Amino acid sequence: NETRVTDSYGSTEFPGISTNGVVSDDVELKLVEVIGSDAGNKNTVLYSPDSHPPRGEIVVRRKRGGRTSYWKRPELDAKVWQNGWYHTGDVGELDYTSVKGEVRLRVIARVTSLEEVYWH
Repeated sequence: NETRVTDSYGSTEFPGISTNGVVSDDVELKLVEVIGSDAGNKNTVLYSPDSHPPRGEIVVRRKRGGRTSYWKRPELDAKVWQNGWYHTGDVGELDYTSVKGEVRLRVIARVTSLEEVYWH
């Protein structure tokens, strides 16, 4: 008997972002800066897609369109859906060292957790 374990990443609002760290073919993904305050210095870049390895909030959209929305929660829609991109609230890191040549996505933090640590 063989048991296979699959690691999938997504959310109810945006399922199927990646499987075993490989971003799905129908998903466009980008990382955006996470800005907060560190040791009293406001507007500090905590994570940047320009760093090595690239790190930032995971922002995604479907290549063929389509999106969900929150029922009767337009304020929440406005917060997570910006210009057609879904802001996951997760901080990710891209790994270009895969043996197969695939770019791997690793979730390393939550933006809300960073708010608790850095912004209070």
